[in-house]
Amino acid sequence: GLTRSLRVEQPTRCDRLLLISLRQHDDPSNWDEVFTALHSRLASYEIHTGFSHCLEALHAGALSVKQQLKLFASPSPRVRLLIGAHGANLANMLWCLPPLDVVEVFALRSGPAFTNYFHMAKALAFEHWLVHSNAGTIPVDSLLATVNQAL
Repeated sequence: GLTRSLRVEQPTRCDRLLLISLRQHDDPSNWDEVFTALHSRLASYEIHTGFSHCLEALHAGALSVKQQLKLFASPSPRVRLLIGAHGANLANMLWCLPPLDVVEVFALRSGPAFTNYFHMAKALAFEHWLVHSNAGTIPVDSLLATVNQAL
């Protein structure tokens, strides 16, 4: 399943990176592949920078509002990067402490893109990144490139 946690250990500092899933019919189908690729990339990042991240994948909707608030507002480990499909789970950025980068995965479809999470991130002085998914999957290389820019 998707709900799991891997920690790239370093005793001095650790920021939390959250990969959140809606677990709905329109959620991207390759979250597990994305999680594995992100974990590999973060291990390489730690080797080169000496800085570690705690990568967690979760379905925030399965948590109570109190649990979500505690998770997202925690100063230690602080949420540094929030990755999720376009949807209500991204509203949890309201509880996060700066600095925060939000990576929104948005399904390509006809019509204009929704910009509500872009505007929310900007109002909170957070960085917002957009990765387009197609045919129900996230382009892993594109997501990794975005995460590299964000970190």
